[in-house]
Amino acid sequence: MISIIKTINDSHYDIYFLVVDKNLDIELPKLKNFYKIYLPDGFVKNSGALLSLPQVQKFIKATSEKNQHHPAILPFKPSAKIDKICDENAWINLSNPAHLNRFLEDKIKFHQFCLDNKLPVIPSNIDSFNKKNYLKYSNNKPLIIQTHFGWAGNSTFFAPNYQSIENKIAENTLVKYSPFLKGDTITNNCCITRFGLIQSPPALQINSGFSTVGRQWPTNLNSHQQKIIKDLTEKFATAIAPLNYRGYFGLDILLSNDKAYLLECNPRLTASFAFYHSLEEKFQISSLLYLHLAELLDLDYSIDIELEQKRFDLPIVGKELTPRNKNNQIIKKI
Repeated sequence: MISIIKTINDSHYDIYFLVVDKNLDIELPKLKNFYKIYLPDGFVKNSGALLSLPQVQKFIKATSEKNQHHPAILPFKPSAKIDKICDENAWINLSNPAHLNRFLEDKIKFHQFCLDNKLPVIPSNIDSFNKKNYLKYSNNKPLIIQTHFGWAGNSTFFAPNYQSIENKIAENTLVKYSPFLKGDTITNNCCITRFGLIQSPPALQINSGFSTVGRQWPTNLNSHQQKIIKDLTEKFATAIAPLNYRGYFGLDILLSNDKAYLLECNPRLTASFAFYHSLEEKFQISSLLYLHLAELLDLDYSIDIELEQKRFDLPIVGKELTPRNKNNQIIKKI
């Protein structure tokens, strides 16, 4: 890992991390030219809006000019505005294109993408939201209804009956109707490098309703379940390779009666990226974030891919709780 850190430090790049939420912050003291740009108090939580501020752009230009380095922008979440600003200034964008991020985060398009690539998803129906369709698909059983986009579970609704949901989604909105399945949600952090996929040991996602409020390692899955998660993640990585996806991403997978279903992809840094990075440091594992940076900076680096892939079976231990308020905002980390 020292060689990756040295490669990044020896490069002629300044890395600017856009911090729009204090709970998605990270400390990287080993990187010499890593700068954090914080959102002003009371400002909208939006990375693109932060980067568009004149004082922010002035700081980036002045700092990198002084260092005789080239700016590289690291957002938590990609956006079209960030793409545009980076293009206009010839800055390196350390995220995948916004259109690719949006495609993979779209819960309805993601479902179809998985079907097209023969990846297991919960059997669902895509249709407009109304009472007739609800009764058609529910068969007198509870449904999970999802709209295209959302954050922290605010686009996913448990619907035991139509009355419980009718005022939460606009009529005739295109939605995904799925049966309610009991099980555990498993999450992992991954990085696609030029050498291959590297995935973290799986973690158990801790949920409150459909909001994630923490995660823990290990999961205590048996060897068969571990293999299911590993194989499914590898198949997903193979499926997105033609999309030219690079770097960090996360998957949420439902394990129900020993069957695995892909729930969603987070095609970006994940909510657990900082905590997982601290676990990597503690257990002396190569940082997926450093690999992400080296990959998207197109640096000349090398790794032992077989050794890196063995991390999946390492018994790392850690637990993070991120309780949320009624607006689904994280209020603290424990």
